[in-house]
Amino acid sequence: MIVAELEMEHYKQFAGSHRIVFPSAGVVAVIGDNGVGKTTLFEAIEWCLYAPREIRNAEIPPRTGGGPTAVQVTLEDPRDGLRYVVRRSVKAGRSASAELWREDRPEERIVTGPQQVTNYVASRLIGLGHRAFVSTFFTRQKELGFFAGMGETDRRREVARLLGLETIRQAQEAIGEARAEARAASHALRRQFEEQSAGRDFAAEAMAARAASEAAQGAVEAAVAGVTIAARATRAAEETLDRHRVLERRDGEIRVELERIGGDERAAAARRDGAVTELDRLDAAARERLGLAAAAAEEPVRRSALAGHEA
Repeated sequence: MIVAELEMEHYKQFAGSHRIVFPSAGVVAVIGDNGVGKTTLFEAIEWCLYAPREIRNAEIPPRTGGGPTAVQVTLEDPRDGLRYVVRRSVKAGRSASAELWREDRPEERIVTGPQQVTNYVASRLIGLGHRAFVSTFFTRQKELGFFAGMGETDRRREVARLLGLETIRQAQEAIGEARAEARAASHALRRQFEEQSAGRDFAAEAMAARAASEAAQGAVEAAVAGVTIAARATRAAEETLDRHRVLERRDGEIRVELERIGGDERAAAARRDGAVTELDRLDAAARERLGLAAAAAEEPVRRSALAGHEA
């Protein structure tokens, strides 16, 4: 991986926002007087990628204040040109936060979280732990004691990791494990085949299965024909049912009509009986009137006699 860009916001003596784009080729030299911040530049990269314990979050924000501290490092893979962005930030009185994504896919975070980002950088992006990275890519105060203080085995291991040989070894081990698993699975399948095929005549079984398949095919065709006949019968029955339902509805309507006519008939009979009774009453009244007519003819004579008696 190549460090392509560095962006800092309020990191120690670098108050405000600062962006440095490193050239893709050549040697990068950082020069300046003591105390101007040369080591701080490398420390910002170190903190962003690894967040070591030696760099405490409380000491990172500048004394003059100005806002939260954030450092963003862009790494470029020289093999495929892909660029990865690592960003770590911290607010006053709070723990740091970190996230990592591909520059061409800013909406998709590969990992988030301080420790998760550190582990991904060490194992996937750079392939070096913090101590190996610091001693390999830059030195503090002109010290080169990382490899010198190691034994031969440790030095060989770190050099192998630096050259990518450790990754190749891990890949070889993974391939070997996969090959062993595949070989074991193959042997197991072979044993299973031998056990299940012992004493069996596959040609005869295939012929019997073919005959059974043909018989089953004939049964399927007969069943399909039966289903077709049953479907036609079902459609005919549904049509008959629909006609019966129409007749049933008509029958109900006629029954209601007959009930209405019966009610009208009963009402007419009641009116007829009332008329007959009224006619009988009128006949009786007519007969009574004939009897009273004679008495009515004598009324003037009797009225005169009554007056005489009263006088």
